Amino acid sequence: MPSQKTIVFVDFDGTLYQRDSLLDFLIFSVGKWRTYTSFILLFPEYLFSSNKAKVKNKWMKRLLQHKSELELHQVAQKFIPLLQEKLNSKVVTRIAEYQANKAEIVILSASLDLWIRPFCESNGYVCMATPAVYSNQIFSGFEVERNVKGKEKLKLAKAYCDFSKCETIAFGNEKSDLYILREVSLGYWVNGNQINLVS
Repeated sequence: MPSQKTIVFVDFDGTLYQRDSLLDFLIFSVGKWRTYTSFILLFPEYLFSSNKAKVKNKWMKRLLQHKSELELHQVAQKFIPLLQEKLNSKVVTRIAEYQANKAEIVILSASLDLWIRPFCESNGYVCMATPAVYSNQIFSGFEVERNVKGKEKLKLAKAYCDFSKCETIAFGNEKSDLYILREVSLGYWVNGNQINLVS
């Protein structure tokens, strides 16, 4: 009887990547001063909003709204080496071991597919990230209702493979990741260099 297929779901920001990739991408794209000034103006709204993703979407649109899809894809390609430099080496080692044993690595991220997809393609991973949106090939934000976080992350994972027919493993670092960490065969909580099994 063939062995079960192994799928490893990995959160990106704070888990595989040690920083906030959205912040780093914006700084890389438009500079530190514009990025922080724009966020300061939105901070009161962000602080009291029940929908943080909606405010982040507004922030991104303000900074990138006049940039074309082609231009942003070119920026994203140049950004990938910087992402590679700030990965969590402990997590990288773990998933490399799974990958060497023919497991499929799936990046489930609330960050945009704009930079997550080329990162995944360069590492042989499957990308499931929040979709960027373009209007007439000009950036117009992301699909807030399809933000890959919490229950949406679990929903996508279950749509990707039948948990009863696959060995499923997941790595995460936020409370919202517990939805998937508690459903998979093995869920790992990442806290810096510490990786602990979720009971």
